[in-house]
Amino acid sequence: MEARSHPEILKAMDATSQLWHVDDDTLPIDRSSQVAYCDRFRIRKAGDKAYSLKAHLDSSSTERWEDPEYRSYYQEIFDGKWEEYDPWKMDRRGDAKVDMYQELGSCSGFRSFQGWLSMSECGPGEGTLRVMPSLKLSTAYIMLRPFFLNEHLDVTQSTFPGPIPARGQIYANPKYHPHLAHDRAIMSIPKVYPGDFIFWHADTLHEVEDENKVVKDSSVLYVANVPLGKYNI
Repeated sequence: MEARSHPEILKAMDATSQLWHVDDDTLPIDRSSQVAYCDRFRIRKAGDKAYSLKAHLDSSSTERWEDPEYRSYYQEIFDGKWEEYDPWKMDRRGDAKVDMYQELGSCSGFRSFQGWLSMSECGPGEGTLRVMPSLKLSTAYIMLRPFFLNEHLDVTQSTFPGPIPARGQIYANPKYHPHLAHDRAIMSIPKVYPGDFIFWHADTLHEVEDENKVVKDSSVLYVANVPLGKYNI
């Protein structure tokens, strides 16, 4: 909490929060204020292969389709107008229920950005973060994929590839999401140094490299943006 409340951290959070917007000024959402939120400290030792995460989204699994408020955030996508979908509009995201199943370990708050503060020097091949930069395209694809499993529209089938109820994550793998072209589209972030702050949108597809291939640790302090709002109180 001491790190999270540091003035420079709060400045960085405030700056990135302005990428979001709230069109309805009557909504009780304050992007410039943060609520108390404890995450974790990760120390990935040299040569570690255990701490790896395949491409996924956090901030819920099937809730994205199940919860009416959450689903409305993607309404333009479901209406066939994905080009009009605005991933930075907070109006319908701030009150979306992300933990319908209240599974132990799942996040119960709205994180506008996930993020971490680097505690060590770390670059590609050293166990760092990998992201897919096409936020809008990948989101539209993942949200519509359950209805095109056989490459034809079918809204009657009940298979949702990737999300597991109560796990709080959606995994996108080449078998069920081949058009994402994981091998070519997901890339490691540039080298970071102690004190560098990394943020990524809550719907950014991301993963952690399979191995820390160097002789030093890869350590980060997870510090997410958790804006002040009704759902986060």
